[in-house]
Amino acid sequence: MDTSVIVAIVAAVAALGSAYFTYKASTKATNVENKKVDQAAYDRAIEFYQKQLDDANKQIERVTAQMDRLNAQLDKVSTQLSAEQEVSGTLRSQIRLLQTQVDILTGTIEELRAKLGKSS
Repeated sequence: MDTSVIVAIVAAVAALGSAYFTYKASTKATNVENKKVDQAAYDRAIEFYQKQLDDANKQIERVTAQMDRLNAQLDKVSTQLSAEQEVSGTLRSQIRLLQTQVDILTGTIEELRAKLGKSS
């Protein structure tokens, strides 16, 4: 074998080895870059979801405060309603008593008229 052929074969093997190592390094660099891109997207997603979570927590706090205010109003209105129902019951009793008295007085007036009509 000629020396030039051996040198050409060695150069070709070296070139193939160099191409292989360049390919592997390029693939690694691409993977690292992809990981960086993936990490950036992951960080943006975490930031986005954290903001959504914070907004949801603020809304829960607002709704809870509103619910507390409404419960306080409900308690106040329930107390007022109870008091008004008691007054209404008392007034109904008084009306029944007065109606009974009116009926008695009406009967008395009719009796007196009847007596006056007989004596005249």
